[in-house]
Amino acid sequence: MPADLLIVTPSVSLGESIRQILDETKLYRSHVVNNKASAVVRADEIGVPLAMLDAALGEDWVLEIGNALRTVRPALNLVILCEESGSVPAFDSLRPWILVRKPFKMSGFMTAISQPPQQRPAAPPPPNRLQPFPCRG
Repeated sequence: MPADLLIVTPSVSLGESIRQILDETKLYRSHVVNNKASAVVRADEIGVPLAMLDAALGEDWVLEIGNALRTVRPALNLVILCEESGSVPAFDSLRPWILVRKPFKMSGFMTAISQPPQQRPAAPPPPNRLQPFPCRG
């Protein structure tokens, strides 16, 4: 049975293109939406394990939608779809997430999702809080 995948993009043509590519594999059943409300409702209705957020939504919207999706589906795996060139925003509050570059290629997607996701940056170790022993005289 194919896995459900949610695609959130402002581009109808990109969403449909990705949907067709993924649906042809018979591994995924794709659901394309273009806003936060639709994304949250659809994720909750079908229980998607994987969501792809197009960076073309804008950094603030990617963060807001990603966090909203993780509120209804805490174990949701996120894929961030970014332009082929240029830097990728940190999206630290969304970690872990997986990066896939545009133009979307099935081989690149499969390679990306088989890699470990981008984890949260490691927290610095706690300061040494050892207390000196009192001297006994």
